[in-house]
Amino acid sequence: MKNRKRVLLSATVLILALVVIAFIFAVSNSSSARLQKQLDLGHRYMEELNYEQAIAAFEAAISIEPKCVEAYMGLADIYLATGDIDSAIKVLERGYDETDDDVLLERINNLKPDSPATVDTGISPSQQDTDDDWQSEFADLKELYSDYVSSGRGGYVMSNCDWKMCFLTVDEMRIAYDPLIARMEDYLEYKENHNISYQDEYEYFNDYISDYTIRELYIITHQFDKSGQKSFGHVESEDGYISDYDEYNRQVYFERKPEGNNVSFVWGDDGCVTSYTTVYTSDRDYPSGTVEEWTFQYDNGRITSAHIKQTSADGYITDTDFEFSYSGNTVTESFIYNGAVQRTVVYEINKFGGGTLISDSYDEMEW
Repeated sequence: MKNRKRVLLSATVLILALVVIAFIFAVSNSSSARLQKQLDLGHRYMEELNYEQAIAAFEAAISIEPKCVEAYMGLADIYLATGDIDSAIKVLERGYDETDDDVLLERINNLKPDSPATVDTGISPSQQDTDDDWQSEFADLKELYSDYVSSGRGGYVMSNCDWKMCFLTVDEMRIAYDPLIARMEDYLEYKENHNISYQDEYEYFNDYISDYTIRELYIITHQFDKSGQKSFGHVESEDGYISDYDEYNRQVYFERKPEGNNVSFVWGDDGCVTSYTTVYTSDRDYPSGTVEEWTFQYDNGRITSAHIKQTSADGYITDTDFEFSYSGNTVTESFIYNGAVQRTVVYEINKFGGGTLISDSYDEMEW
C-alpha cells in the first residue's frame, strides 16, 4: 500500500514537473515570438522611413526582453538616420548598462572617438584607417551619391518608398545608376572590414549608407534578385500590421491597421510597377473604405501613361488619367479629368530619371 502511495506521489510530482516545464517552455516561446515580431516590425518601419513607429516597435521589443542587443542597435540606427547622434549614444549606453555587450560598447566607441572606454574589436591597426584614408578612397562615391540625392531623389517622379516611375528607359537607367551602385557595393563591403564611425560617415556623405539605401537602387534598376535578398519577407505584428515581400515574383503587400491603409503593388515582367492599390482604413487621407487603384503603361521602362480609379465607400467613382510625351530631354505630363486636359506640366529629365520643373499650368485648371 505504501509503495503504491509512493508511486502515485512520484507520478504526481513528475506530472506537475512536466506541466511546469511545458508552461515555462510555452511562455518562453510566446515571449520569443512576440520579441521577434517587434524586431521585424521595427526593421520594416525603419525601411519605410517611418521612424516614429520603428522607435515604438524597438522599445516594445526591449520591454519584452531588456537584454535584446538587436533592439538597442535598431534604435541607435534610427537616431543616426535622423542625424541625432546624442540620442543614439544614449540608447547604446542604456543597452550596454543592461547587457554588458561588447558590440554595443564598440558602437559607443565609434560614435565617441574620445571615449576612454575601449574594447577589442578584432580589427587590426592596419584596418583602423584614418579619416583621410577612406574618405580619399571614396571621394568619387561622395560625388556620385550627392548628385543622386539632388537629382534622383530631388527630382519629380511618381513614387512610393519601394518603387519609382522614371522618365528613362531601362537601358538608360542602368547606364545612369551602374557607377553609383558599383561604388556603393564597394563601400558597404569596405565598411565590414574597417572601423568607420557613424559620425564620420554622416559628416562625409550627409547620410548613413546601408543595405536599405542600396536596396532602393536595386529596385528602380529592376534588379529584383538583389533587392529581394535585402527585404524582410513576411512580417506580422500584434497591433495588426502585416507586410509581405515577394520581390522575386515582383509583388509587395502592406496592411496597416488600425490607423493606416492597406497597400499593394505588383511589378510586371519588364520590372515596372503595373498596378498600385490603396484601401483607406482611416479617415486621415480619404474617408475610410475608399479604394484607389492605379495602373501604368510603359515603353521599355519609360512611363507613358497612368490611370487612377477612385471608388468611395458609397460607390461614387472618379477616373483620372496622366499622359506623358517625350521630346529630346523634356517630358510633358498632361493631367486629364472628365475627358479634358486640366493641367500640363513640363519637366527637364535629369540623369537619374527624375524631372526638374520647367513650367506648370496648375493655375489655369478648370473644374
